[in-house]
Amino acid sequence: MIYQTEETRDAIISKARELFIEKGFFETQMSDLARETGLSRTSIYRYFKDKADLALIILELIYNELYTEDYARDLEASGLSPVEKVRKYFRDVWLNPDKMSNYQFIAEFDAYYTGSRLPEGFRESLRAIFMENNPEMADLLLRIIRKGIESGDFSSDLDPYLTVITLVNSVRGMHQRVLLREDVLVETDAAQAAQMVELQLDWLLKAISA
Repeated sequence: MIYQTEETRDAIISKARELFIEKGFFETQMSDLARETGLSRTSIYRYFKDKADLALIILELIYNELYTEDYARDLEASGLSPVEKVRKYFRDVWLNPDKMSNYQFIAEFDAYYTGSRLPEGFRESLRAIFMENNPEMADLLLRIIRKGIESGDFSSDLDPYLTVITLVNSVRGMHQRVLLREDVLVETDAAQAAQMVELQLDWLLKAISA
């Protein structure tokens, strides 16, 4: 009989997250995790079928930490204009200097799981994490955009949902490229690269404003 405990499972997740952030997601192998936890690889595979299985759990933990329900409520009641609420949302949730290690993991995760590396059922797993398990976060930006259209702050011809996913993917895509390339972006230097995301956010907000 194979025994599993919640304590061991949590310890594996905690150490894996630490390794993925410190060593890098690409470089960390299950053998590294076995060595650091003092468990055999066979024991780890009793809890997680592969690296993707473990990474998805960590991704969900990180995603759920990006902000709390209190944050969503406070932002919506802040008295800021819809444009400034959107700007604050991105700065707090996706561009927060205090969360850079989490963004680095997400960027490496996204870069790794492409093409032939995509596990079976990967899209469904991501959808559960980003859309179903935390609907409050998925809906916050959508509510702000809709209210901004109603108030006249945002253009009336916007499709709210398409606007949200375009904003999120645009800002995150640029930010991830800067994170992964850091000071080896051939087009610019590190100081200018850090300004690129803010500049992009400014342009996007101007583009959707009335």
